[in-house]
Amino acid sequence: MAQPVHASKLYERDFVAWCEETVAKLKAHDYLMNVFDDAWQDALKQVHRDYAKELFPEQWPLSRDIDALLDNQFWLADEDL
Repeated sequence: MAQPVHASKLYERDFVAWCEETVAKLKAHDYLMNVFDDAWQDALKQVHRDYAKELFPEQWPLSRDIDALLDNQFWLADEDL
């Protein structure tokens, strides 16, 4: 007898497939590099409004290497890696 497919498992597989496809597209078309600075500036405008007392770097402080941007978990503290 066929086993039922649970919606959460199907969603997880779809999400993983979507992520892999998106990463491949970004790498293939260098789209991210073309819009990175504009996206960073847009994000800064928003966080300056939402977190006016906090300091944020005006320029992206980490690697701009496409693999590093897509693969490294830069939002984690070093001790969490």
